[in-house]
Amino acid sequence: MRKVAFFVLFSLLTIGLMACPTRPGGGGDDDDAGTDDDDAGDDDDATDDDDAADPETDCGDGEDNDGDGAVDCDDSDCAAEDLCVWPDAIDQRTDVEFTGFEIECGEFPLEFDYQMPNCADRYTSTMARRTDGNLCPTCDLTFEGPYTPVVKGGEDTCTDLLDQPAPTEGAFGIIFTSATQWTIWTEDGNTGEWSEVGVAEDDGAGNFLFTSSSVLNEAIDTDIVDCRQQDIGTLDVTLSFSEAAKTDG
Repeated sequence: MRKVAFFVLFSLLTIGLMACPTRPGGGGDDDDAGTDDDDAGDDDDATDDDDAADPETDCGDGEDNDGDGAVDCDDSDCAAEDLCVWPDAIDQRTDVEFTGFEIECGEFPLEFDYQMPNCADRYTSTMARRTDGNLCPTCDLTFEGPYTPVVKGGEDTCTDLLDQPAPTEGAFGIIFTSATQWTIWTEDGNTGEWSEVGVAEDDGAGNFLFTSSSVLNEAIDTDIVDCRQQDIGTLDVTLSFSEAAKTDG
């Protein structure tokens, strides 16, 4: 009976050893998908799944999330992230166009209709990436730069017509919502507060455009007689963002 029992035990051990895969280098590691206890007796090495580093989880937080010594965009895990491939400068253009209504002015018996003139302004800027200071808190990247006014032929300037000061500089924050959509934020130059502008859409030619249209309700002084507060015209604003042209050197 002992010989039979020994034979049975030997057969079970042989089957068990044949069924267990061996690890390169041997050593008796008990690591497997179901029983890995990772204790001091294991021959854990760099090939264990438990030792593999997780990828960088946030490519814009200034931290080395996966502990591999590379921070944010310096980590190869972030190579395809928009904020890591986007340039250090963007071209930003703001177009303002006002279409005036015919409005009612004066008082009886000197009432008359007055046609509000049209106007248009354009402001351009090459904005550099802001890396410190008042960064857009919810955005992937923040850009800032001074504006240059561009005269649009044959049109009055809206700065004079609507009595609104021309911008001298601007700052925008960008969230890379998708490959064809960016969410745009802007900074209030007086308070430093950030507010969401809206979603800019890819126009297929390398520009991301945001447009808005609103009706202005104002009281107008025509230099002849004051006009009561009323809807005076439609104001259309287009914001354009694109990669700045690279310069040699």
